[in-house]
Amino acid sequence: MIKVNLLGDDTVIDHSGTIIAILYSLSVLAVGICCFLLFSVTSSRIGQISAETDELKVKLAKLKEITKEVRLLEDKKKELANKLSIMSQLKQAKSGPVRMLSDLNDSVPMRSWLTRMEEKGKQLQLTGISLDDETTAFFMQQLERSNHIGKVQLEETSQIDQKGVKVKQFTLKAGVNYAGEGGSKKGVEQSSSGSASVK
Repeated sequence: MIKVNLLGDDTVIDHSGTIIAILYSLSVLAVGICCFLLFSVTSSRIGQISAETDELKVKLAKLKEITKEVRLLEDKKKELANKLSIMSQLKQAKSGPVRMLSDLNDSVPMRSWLTRMEEKGKQLQLTGISLDDETTAFFMQQLERSNHIGKVQLEETSQIDQKGVKVKQFTLKAGVNYAGEGGSKKGVEQSSSGSASVK
């Protein structure tokens, strides 16, 4: 039996197009998978950052409330300190004159007498009589010891006749501080003759 090949030589089928199409499809699929994974990771990260942001906002709001409370407490503390300062000043203003007069009375030596006392503002003017200049000097030193009387200055001194006895008349000026910070606190002693000596 004779076979006749009407088509000619054997035909070779080219599969390269199919392979390229398959590789292209796989590439597109791989890119799609990568994009999906990247999108998923990014979305997850964005969600995490959003949650952290919300948490930080809550903490910030709490800190603002705490800061506000601290400021209120500081304002109340300042207000209380001011009130205490005013109360202390009022207390000193109330007890200061009494203590000043007590110090003044304790400072007058035995051989000296006050004839006049005048207070103007924070200045005290004293007029008195003493038997000698040493007694007047001792009186001034005693006044300097007071916490409420300070900066004692001799304004004027003169000799007068008092019932046939020659005595010294003096005028002193001193600063007054009812807060109790006026004295120099010098240690002073008076001898039997009336002279003053400083320790």
